[in-house]
Amino acid sequence: MEEDKPTDPDRKSKPESKERLEGRDRSEVMELMGIIHQFYDTYTFPGAQYKLTMWQDMVLSEYDWNQTHPSNLLFFQEKILALIAGVWHFNKFSKVVGSIAKINGRAVSPTEFMRPELYCDPDRHIPWECFPRHLTASEFIDPASVFPGFFALLNKCEWQELLNSMLHAAFTNNTFDEGTGEFNPVKVRIELGRLLDACHLIYIREECQRELC
Repeated sequence: MEEDKPTDPDRKSKPESKERLEGRDRSEVMELMGIIHQFYDTYTFPGAQYKLTMWQDMVLSEYDWNQTHPSNLLFFQEKILALIAGVWHFNKFSKVVGSIAKINGRAVSPTEFMRPELYCDPDRHIPWECFPRHLTASEFIDPASVFPGFFALLNKCEWQELLNSMLHAAFTNNTFDEGTGEFNPVKVRIELGRLLDACHLIYIREECQRELC
C-alpha cells in the first residue's frame, strides 16, 4: 500500500482556474438572488419601507406597539436579519459585485432614471412608491455598491445585536441602548432603508433581465 506523501507547509496552493472562479461567483449570485427573492416575495417594497418606519416610531415611542400584533415585527426582523446575512456573505466572498443588476450585460445609464421598469414593477405599484429615495445616482446605477459601506458601519453580528436591542426597545419602555457609537433609531432606519433600496433594485432588474431573455 502506497503511503500518503507529507504535505509541504511552505508549498503554495495552486490558484483556482478562471472557470472555477466564475462558477463560484455565479453560485454566490444565485444564492443572493434567492435570499432577495424570499424577502420581496414576502413584502412589497412600499410595505417593507413602511415596516421600517413603524419600527423606528415604536422605538421612539411615537407609535404604540399595541396597535399591531407583536409577531408582525418579530417576523419582519427575522426576514431583515436573513437578508443582512445573505448580503454579508455575498459582499465578503463574491468577486462580481459590480456585475449584478445589469441589463443584458450592460450597466444602467444615468439617462435612464425615469424608466420605471428599472426600479419598479409598474403592473403592481405606482412608480413613485418604489423610487429608491435613499440612494445616490451612482448607487442607483450600481446598487450592489451599497453593500461595502453598509458593512463598514457594522459587521453582520453587530447589526444583529443592534436590531435585537431595537426590537426589545420597541416592546418595552426601556430607552434604546445604542451601544454602537453614533447609531440611533433614525440612523438605523436610514441605513436599512438604503439596504432595502439596493436589494429591491437588484430584484427588479433581475426580473427585467428574465423578461428580456
